[in-house]
Amino acid sequence: MRAGLSSRLLATLTALNLALGACGVAEFDLGIGAFEIGVNQAILWTHVVPDDPDRKSVAFTMQVATDPDFSNVVREQVVTAKAASDFTVRALVPGLKPATRYHYRFFAFDDGNNEIASPTGTFRTAPREQDGAPVRFVISGDSNLGYTGPRGLDFHVLSAAVEDDPDFFVYFGDTIYADSGILPGGSAFTLGEYRQVHRLTRGDPHLQALLAATGTFSGWDDHEVRNDYDGETVDPVQFENGAQAFFEYLPVRQNADGPPFRTDRSVRWGKHVELFFLDGRQFRSAERFCNPDPIPDGPETPDTLFSPFVEDEILAIEADPVIGPVAAALLLTPSDPDCVDTVLADPDRSILGARQLDDLKQALLDSTATFKIIVNNTPLSTLLVTPYDRWDGYLAEKADLLEFISANLDPSRVLVLTTDFHTNMAIRRSELTEVIVGPIGQTTFGGTVRGILTDLGLPPALAPVFLNLFDEVVALGNGGPDAVLASAHDAFSYARVEVWKEGGTPRLRLTARGNPDYLLGVNDPADVVDLFTIELP
Repeated sequence: MRAGLSSRLLATLTALNLALGACGVAEFDLGIGAFEIGVNQAILWTHVVPDDPDRKSVAFTMQVATDPDFSNVVREQVVTAKAASDFTVRALVPGLKPATRYHYRFFAFDDGNNEIASPTGTFRTAPREQDGAPVRFVISGDSNLGYTGPRGLDFHVLSAAVEDDPDFFVYFGDTIYADSGILPGGSAFTLGEYRQVHRLTRGDPHLQALLAATGTFSGWDDHEVRNDYDGETVDPVQFENGAQAFFEYLPVRQNADGPPFRTDRSVRWGKHVELFFLDGRQFRSAERFCNPDPIPDGPETPDTLFSPFVEDEILAIEADPVIGPVAAALLLTPSDPDCVDTVLADPDRSILGARQLDDLKQALLDSTATFKIIVNNTPLSTLLVTPYDRWDGYLAEKADLLEFISANLDPSRVLVLTTDFHTNMAIRRSELTEVIVGPIGQTTFGGTVRGILTDLGLPPALAPVFLNLFDEVVALGNGGPDAVLASAHDAFSYARVEVWKEGGTPRLRLTARGNPDYLLGVNDPADVVDLFTIELP
């Protein structure tokens, strides 16, 4: 019998098994996780496979200790995995101490009373608000098993992130691709189908390793339901199915104020860091398009970038008088300024919804943290190309938020962290600095550009030329030639964020880390290198 499991607890577990009709656990198949870490609590997660798939519930034991040997157990309780939640467990553990490392595990018994153990996990609780200790966390998103699986790749960059020993992991946006074709029937729609995609994705050993090594905060973008969905037009049954599966597999702290699947929230981590998680999906207005007859799936098409802006063509020529006109003719036309003014800049359209936007503004004003870090679904900076699903497609609200930040916050201490665009870029605007990061495992922006060039009959080897031009155009579109601090468009990647004091001044350093050789079939975390580093202020 495992040390620390008392005979009294075993008797309680046995009685519960009999009362609930549980038949035992065959295995803990998808690892473990600690979510929504606070100063004195956490949500601990696991998934089990019951001995009998017809059973409705299984009871087993959870332990929390302050040492890896579990000689000092501070919490021991029986938890129940139910068929109604796909045999996942999300157990709230209160009464923890701030800034303390904990270790946890689950174990159960099969029909023969043989012990079945989960892996052991660990996490640190958050420090108190007045605690100015250094902070280190990692962030990425876009983990598409439908892309990596057929290519013999996996989410190996996450094992490199384990070596950074982060205080927590921000797993944000497109955590699954329910519409990537990994299911035999195509895209997920039913609750069972969404659960299956989560189970398949969580089978990745590198993802399991990172979730076991630290605490996690998560949030969604579109592929947790379907590509580019919005709150106005999404099928409500499909949304609820996708949302329920997400909350089962990536627990988010329930927000009692609002709808049942509200994911926007703030997380304070000591004196210097507060994160503001946005939900840029379920409250957004319907996507609107410019240009003649855009395809129903939106602007991401191989033969044009469907840019409705005049500025991108002007800036491309300004940035490079030789390549710029070629790019403008081949990739950036046609323009539709009337549509930009009347549709994309319509003040009645919203990406966050009025309530979430008001809550965000108030939370930013109320925050005493040195660095305000906004964790965001889609790029806030001006990218011009393919704007419709991003903040460039909701120009009035974008301007509203940027003007608010400029008027009320220190721009040198506002950082926006964004996934979705499958690239790594650091962009410094007058209002804030935004870093786009990722993907964990999905087509990179560099790969997309190579595909466009191939479809146009141009050599894909020209991709670096066009990517460099893209950087120059984005820089000019965000304030000047130096606005793009760094970029790396072709790597599976994540970002490491560190906050510390130097000479009495709080500083923030972000290092984008990734594997540029993923296209060669390299799956070794040892091949992950630093891509670029920036600092605030």
